[in-house]
Amino acid sequence: MERGYTNTTGRVKQEKLIDDFLYFYDTEFLEVIDSTVAYEDKSNWLFQIVRKPRKIFHLFGYLVVEEIFSPRQDNLRALYEPR
Repeated sequence: MERGYTNTTGRVKQEKLIDDFLYFYDTEFLEVIDSTVAYEDKSNWLFQIVRKPRKIFHLFGYLVVEEIFSPRQDNLRALYEPR
């Protein structure tokens, strides 16, 4: 992952991931697709989906995670705009 989502040992920086994810996706949209996430819940689906696969998730989960990591220019701009 080239955008700084992992540390030197390969572990996911969960706070950065959730910050960018919640900035990229509107809360209302996530509620509609039943894919909300929260900082307090360290075992939420977003954190679990980027770890070693031990569970199966709904297709929407995979799609929204793929979209945030997509190299498309419009997605990159949305991620790195000043907040």
